[in-house]
Amino acid sequence: MASPAASANARVSYDLRGGWPTVGLAAAVLDRRTTSFAYTDTLYMGAAPGSPTTPGGGYAWRSQLSPERTDIQTNLRLALTGEVPGARALKYRLVGDYLFSPWEPINFGPTPGGQYPALAAIPGHPGFAGGEPPAATGQLFPVTRLTLFAGLEATLD
Repeated sequence: MASPAASANARVSYDLRGGWPTVGLAAAVLDRRTTSFAYTDTLYMGAAPGSPTTPGGGYAWRSQLSPERTDIQTNLRLALTGEVPGARALKYRLVGDYLFSPWEPINFGPTPGGQYPALAAIPGHPGFAGGEPPAATGQLFPVTRLTLFAGLEATLD
């Protein structure tokens, strides 16, 4: 997995005054990221006679699994903060947070690559029928897309 090539954050708030809450909006954007399916250290060498020698460990080969990259991840957060009417010692905060991408770039589950493990084939090397490992879709880790939060603060003087 890799870090995003670009990321951005923005925040803005406005105090409405006159008993109205302060409104805050924050946004975060992460560029597409490489998932844990993009590369593998497992080569499928097949059982063909005269197969090339398998390289030692530490190699990163392109995998046959998808998705190789995530979508752009956008997160929006809206917050309302103010005093509870009639109780100046109490303040409230209401927060709504929404993540537009449903997945993190990490594999998940007992068989994250589906029925086939993450394999790589050397181009032109005999392997599965057709010379390449079968393509498969991996299972990425799901994230919580909507979070709602309510808080109450009491000031004791």
